Amino acid sequence: MNSEIAQLRNALDQITTAFNAQPSASTTKLFAPFPVFRGDESEDVHDFISNYKRAARINGWNPTNLVLGLPPPPLWANKCIV
Repeated sequence: MNSEIAQLRNALDQITTAFNAQPSASTTKLFAPFPVFRGDESEDVHDFISNYKRAARINGWNPTNLVLGLPPPPLWANKCIV
């Protein structure tokens, strides 16, 4: 349990650091809209990830900041984490 808490704290620290490294919203203008993944059967997750990475690159995001724009995982996904 303690190692899981330590992992969560580490992840939150990384997210906080990445978030603070982003320019403020008042100085940043998005050039490409980010796709929204709804999880429909007709959606291809690989296409979504490719489009998401492309929009991030166009908007000047670095790989560390990619996680900031992703939605939280659904509740059922917590049961799948080992």
